[in-house]
Amino acid sequence: MKLILKTGLLLAAITLPAHSAQMADRFADRPQISSPIEVLSADTTHATSETGELPYLYQYQRENTVWAEWTAPSNGWVVIDTLGTKYTRPMIAVFTGSEITALSTVARGYDPGAPNPARVGFPVAAGTAYQIMLDSTLDNSSGAGIGTVNIKLTAAEIPPSTVGADVFAERPDLTGSHAFGVANNQLAGFDPDEPETRYRRKQTIWWQWTAPATGRVTLDTLDSEIQTTLTVFAGSTATEPPFADLDPVADNNDVPNSTRSRLSFQTEAGRTYQIVADGDIANYKGEGNIVLRLDLTPNTAPAAIPGADDFGRRRQLSGNNAAGAMCNLNCTTEPFEKSSGGTREQTAWWQWTAPASGMVTVDTFGSGQLNPAGTPMDTVLKVWKGSELETLQEIVFSNDTSDSTWSKASFFAEKGTFYQIEIDGNIANSSGVGNIILNLRRELAPEITIQQPAGSNLLDGVTKKSFGTVRIGAKSVAKTFTIRNTGSANLTGLAVSRTGAHGRDFIVGPLAKPSLPPGASTTFTVTFAPRDKGTRVAALLIRSNDSDENPFDVKLTGMGVTR
Repeated sequence: MKLILKTGLLLAAITLPAHSAQMADRFADRPQISSPIEVLSADTTHATSETGELPYLYQYQRENTVWAEWTAPSNGWVVIDTLGTKYTRPMIAVFTGSEITALSTVARGYDPGAPNPARVGFPVAAGTAYQIMLDSTLDNSSGAGIGTVNIKLTAAEIPPSTVGADVFAERPDLTGSHAFGVANNQLAGFDPDEPETRYRRKQTIWWQWTAPATGRVTLDTLDSEIQTTLTVFAGSTATEPPFADLDPVADNNDVPNSTRSRLSFQTEAGRTYQIVADGDIANYKGEGNIVLRLDLTPNTAPAAIPGADDFGRRRQLSGNNAAGAMCNLNCTTEPFEKSSGGTREQTAWWQWTAPASGMVTVDTFGSGQLNPAGTPMDTVLKVWKGSELETLQEIVFSNDTSDSTWSKASFFAEKGTFYQIEIDGNIANSSGVGNIILNLRRELAPEITIQQPAGSNLLDGVTKKSFGTVRIGAKSVAKTFTIRNTGSANLTGLAVSRTGAHGRDFIVGPLAKPSLPPGASTTFTVTFAPRDKGTRVAALLIRSNDSDENPFDVKLTGMGVTR
């Protein structure tokens, strides 16, 4: 028998070996093989089951199991089937682990509507041992018998696969920017208090992933053999119950023209996400083999901070540019939450502290419905001032823009002020539930910061600098003032002067630089030289193109004495 493999533009004919090993009744006696192409022979006629090995397949299995172990010689995609088996309705199962009582299910194969073959396909990791089991069904009229298991590996540079867990507390970690997860949810259950999402069968499989970089991550189940649902959560898992502080970042049921799932969102480096896959309750094919693929593409866009259903758990947005991600499918309102017309009362919350004064724009561009995926979500956007839910003051409101159902609003932000951002769906539209994308941008603007000494910020119109007591005709030690541009645009028009009743008593040195790009700094000095005795006062004025601190005013004092 020959198998033709196409590699690039070359065709290679590979002769399959004869049956390379006989599968064993006892797990401890199983043959160990590791070639990329294997054909296992089996006879389940007199095979038995062992303590601890059930339930592995389906309620209909005969418990005439035989075993073999195959170690993947390289990364790639393996297909294991029972083509050539003599009896009808064979069953195969694949596991990882080395003890029969502690195996993790990778995949199962059984088609109750057809006699042959049972088949599974999934990614494998080089050096990983996979335990393969063959059995038949009780409704197989011919009983157990002669069987064949074929193993065919297509080598490829793909990430190792990680077997997902039915129990949330036992979830494994996916690692890196590219990863595969595999599992079978046929015998999976549902943890107490586990968060529900639409269409889920409650036969869930869990993984955990920590983003190694900020970027766009895409997760899909396109290679799965069943109709799936897929959800990603963020939040603390240290609470009791462990799901109490989880908030959904993104959710998907079906992608267009498929019954599989795919979702994408902007990540934040170092943030940990909980991933759950399940079958679709509306389809009998919601039980079976799940293959999860994760791919992260790093970028320089703002990290998307997960939103929160509860106002008290809202997360902090920071900087001049910020982003958020949240699915409002199961969101609710809470006591004292202000409701306004048109909202679904499925609210998501963030908090942003203005790093500087200036105009800010917030929008929901890119938000999408859950089903059909990719269709714009109808959002409602509100920005509030304050930090207590019951005393919030509405700053701005937006429903639809002129050309879309997304929302957009602008307002003048005051430096250091807390703003609460609330996003909901439109109750008048069925598309008001979905994956929310929040975008926040503060208009490019300079921001002046004055320090004296370096590292100690002064307050405009409030700070007073004393030069102490100085003899008439002498000079004090010069004080060095630092001007920093902590904004996002060039700080220009810099000029320093003094005014007031005794302005001439304070000598201002020249500026080292007349303008500053973002992040840059310059210095100047002020010296006190009293012209008369007694308390001497003046004001230092620092002019620039700063929008709300022009001029920046610093009070100056000193005492003149005759000796």
